[in-house]
Amino acid sequence: MRRLYPAAELVIWSRSNGVEIAERLGATYAATVEDAARNAQVICTVTGATTPILDARNVAPGTHINAVGASRPVAREIAGDLVAISKLVVDSRAQAETECGELLLARSEKAIAIDYPIVELQDILAKTHPGRMSEQEITIFKSLGIAAEDLALGKEIIKLARARSIGVEVEIGN
Repeated sequence: MRRLYPAAELVIWSRSNGVEIAERLGATYAATVEDAARNAQVICTVTGATTPILDARNVAPGTHINAVGASRPVAREIAGDLVAISKLVVDSRAQAETECGELLLARSEKAIAIDYPIVELQDILAKTHPGRMSEQEITIFKSLGIAAEDLALGKEIIKLARARSIGVEVEIGN
């Protein structure tokens, strides 16, 4: 986030080492998740939470959330009431239907309907879905991780390593 938005104010909250992370990144440390989310335009959740850390009370209209932790059907970072008022974007709809606790648990508690719309990131990138529909819409990108993303990242890492002449190439046999 610091590289994408160098002038942005970063606010960090963590249950464990938030002060150290904030100092290292030149960020502000927030004592509570509510304080961290209060004026945020973009929120990134990177936790192993099993119960939600964010709910609808914490998030302002127009906020975008990158939820990249808690990738199990029985765990979630985002509460059902927040999912219900947001557009949920995933890297794979099929994977979300089996692994996304935000989706599955919100359905089981009836915060969202079984036919709650899920958007795949590829559809937004291919411009077959418009993505954000208004400046007030709350959007959530729930990353569950798919092999294609891992392969693309691996390819870029190899390219950078070769360009910088670092690392050791190992030939893998048959």
